[in-house]
Amino acid sequence: MKNIKTITFISIFFIFIMAFIFIYHNEINRNISHAENIKMETISINQFQEVTYKIINNTNYSYLYGLSFALDIKYRNEWISVNFLPERGNFVAIAFTLYPKSYIYGVKDLYTNFGLLAPGEYRIVKEVDRIIDNDKLLFREFLLTTEFTLQ
Repeated sequence: MKNIKTITFISIFFIFIMAFIFIYHNEINRNISHAENIKMETISINQFQEVTYKIINNTNYSYLYGLSFALDIKYRNEWISVNFLPERGNFVAIAFTLYPKSYIYGVKDLYTNFGLLAPGEYRIVKEVDRIIDNDKLLFREFLLTTEFTLQ
């Protein structure tokens, strides 16, 4: 009976390790293309793992952004994508405008979207699009990031 418990424990531990490797190594070091003179910064993190951030547009262009975002964790000096909880990660496709020489505040609820996160270094990744040609609906995509540490 003791051997069966040991084998079961080892099997469950192995499955857990394999799941961890699959989940956290699916997107290693995604390529981040930063826009010039537009940035995102972390304002605060509360005890409920809600991150308040600010996107600042110091350009003469308008940018479009939505509700969607991604979360990365730093693991062995590499950024790795964190998967959303199975029932999360769906966003309404609404576009908001960030006007020239303006800023917006936003809040991302990490606990609701990812569950309880372990302490470590994280970054929020957010896409913004600049309209290049309004007639042809041509956009140029940029990814903004803001890094923070969870204790």
